[in-house]
Amino acid sequence: MKKLTEVDGYKVWRDKEIADLSNIVQKRLYRLQNPTDCKNAKKIVCTISYFCGFGCQMHHLVHSMILAYALKRTLILESTNWQYHEGGWDKVFMPLSDSCTTVGNSSTVDWPGSDDSMVIRLPPHTKLIPRPQYWPLVVPEDLVNRLKRIHGNPIAWWIGQILKYIWKLQPSTTNYINTQMEQFGIKHPFAGVQIRRTDKLIREAKHHSIEEYMEAVDEYYNSTEIKTNFTKRRVYVATDDFQAVVEALVKYSRYEILFNQNVSKVPRLDDGHMYDNIFDVILDIHILVHSDFLVCTFSSHMCRLMYELIQNNCVDGSAKIVSVDSVYWYDQQEHNKRKVTLEHHAQNTTEIDLIPGDIIDITEYSLNGYSFGTNLRTKKAGWYPSFKAEIEVEIVKFPTYFKIDNK
Repeated sequence: MKKLTEVDGYKVWRDKEIADLSNIVQKRLYRLQNPTDCKNAKKIVCTISYFCGFGCQMHHLVHSMILAYALKRTLILESTNWQYHEGGWDKVFMPLSDSCTTVGNSSTVDWPGSDDSMVIRLPPHTKLIPRPQYWPLVVPEDLVNRLKRIHGNPIAWWIGQILKYIWKLQPSTTNYINTQMEQFGIKHPFAGVQIRRTDKLIREAKHHSIEEYMEAVDEYYNSTEIKTNFTKRRVYVATDDFQAVVEALVKYSRYEILFNQNVSKVPRLDDGHMYDNIFDVILDIHILVHSDFLVCTFSSHMCRLMYELIQNNCVDGSAKIVSVDSVYWYDQQEHNKRKVTLEHHAQNTTEIDLIPGDIIDITEYSLNGYSFGTNLRTKKAGWYPSFKAEIEVEIVKFPTYFKIDNK
């Protein structure tokens, strides 16, 4: 099938189409962040001082950038005393603008402000009242039709594009990553596993054994062996608990187990909130995002962040990841919808009936192939076979950028 798509030109068309869509979004964001008259440009301010994990803060920034895009305002990032680096965002990542990085002398009002407000300041968290209609899981109307033809999860691609603009590393950060990558000598193909454990020490979170992660890795390599020839099964383990690495080394001796030697051998409650390990966090993200297959937990901001970044590495990376605990979701989402494609008759009292065209708002899924949600037609909640429904993209009309697109 792959060869057929290459012969008939479908692959070439998909590659060009996804590149064109990416160029459109990146051009819009660049122009928005670099107005011709910074002093008089309307702005929105994001402060990343909210004490939460790195993935959580990145998603707060994504929320803010989407809002700036929707309101046609330049996003100003304030990162003084950032918990991940005392020097602020610009010591790790490139600035979000080449020419417009402060509010200047303009008066500032708190969210939601008004259309006439020159500068609107967002709170240092994602719970805005009123909630913007532009927040995930929605996709801009002017992109969605082209995107749905070539991508399995348009919302992940859209957020990935926001991250593509944000996630630009300082040369010093890139040099650190390149140096470490040379020492690791990681060769493709390799799978990635991200295991979050220390959260269990401070709050209730379901524990997932190393076997749950590696079962998906085994399935990946079993299917890959049929298609390609390789001599070694490799897996990179990123974790906040070195014991997980020890378990992998002991239980999976036929694998080449790779890991960051700088990982703490004693779990620390503040590992996700310290600036002294930010470069190793980014290193792990870089490696996992460039793995051939990734297993993690979508309950984790970091897992979802990597899934979004993966979309920038290929035409459609929607199937390059397996979560062992939940479906892909987003903070402050209103719905997570699926559209039924195959009829289903409930087999017991825990299941629900479905007919093609039904919309399900899902809240949970199981590794046994079933999802839990509410049928919006019948108002009944229950389990159903996941394969009988597909992602239903929510569409919102964003402002258009005709002037930028036509330049």
